[in-house]
Amino acid sequence: FFECLTFHYDITVKNLIKAFGLKGKHNISVAQSINGANLTKWLRHVTVGIKINDLRSKHPVTGQTILQDSHSAQSRDLCFPLKIAMTPENTQIYEEFSDLFEYFETSDFQVSTEADMSAVWKGLKKGGAAKVFNKPCHCCGIHSADLVKTNNTPCVKCSAEALITLMKLLMHQQFRKKITAYSQRTM
Repeated sequence: FFECLTFHYDITVKNLIKAFGLKGKHNISVAQSINGANLTKWLRHVTVGIKINDLRSKHPVTGQTILQDSHSAQSRDLCFPLKIAMTPENTQIYEEFSDLFEYFETSDFQVSTEADMSAVWKGLKKGGAAKVFNKPCHCCGIHSADLVKTNNTPCVKCSAEALITLMKLLMHQQFRKKITAYSQRTM
């Protein structure tokens, strides 16, 4: 059992789109961002939100283009929480966020996902730290004991293109089964 704070997705996102000068524009680019963190030794949270990453967006106060340089593209200024769960990050918590993932999946936005490796492992329910999991990679079936062996040929399944594709599909509920099926077929 845990406490959860949910903002009204549609109202919040519409207000953000308007504030960033994107109202009426098509193919708006956003990212769903997810991260968990310790607030104290005993208090943890997992937050999922929206990040405005459309190149046409303008700062709500100054009117200047947001992403004109690397200094203005700070996540702290462009990420807005939509759901916060006061619980440790684990594989089960991602089910709590399924309605939010569904919201993005059915939206008209061009959606990407930004998550750290821990969120990728837990969201896909595959992979993990090499010292803990026998098969640490979420893309292929390499064993942790084989990670220290020299390999001049990179794993095709772990290439940059494969990782980018998996990250784009991460957290979209309808693709979870496809990713799992693909991973099982290629092992």
